[in-house]
Amino acid sequence: MSIVDDGQDRLAAAAVDIPGLYATHRLPMIRLAVLLVDDIGTAEDVVQDAFIGLTRAAPRLRDTGSAVAYLRSRGVDGNPHPARRFRRAAPGPG
Repeated sequence: MSIVDDGQDRLAAAAVDIPGLYATHRLPMIRLAVLLVDDIGTAEDVVQDAFIGLTRAAPRLRDTGSAVAYLRSRGVDGNPHPARRFRRAAPGPG
């Protein structure tokens, strides 16, 4: 079985304007991350990791709306705050 590159992945990635999303959403995401982690450096790292993940996921995303949702979920899910990790790891009742 051979894999044929028909250019669809590149077209999908081109449909997501990553530099435009970065210019528009970086600062609001950092502000949110600072509220979650209470540290500007860590917040910037979380947001940077979200954008790195976006560049990898771009070929699988349908449109810019999906890209924004991806960034927001990565920004919150990538939050390394100790209390947040504890809440996630706590077993449920029963």
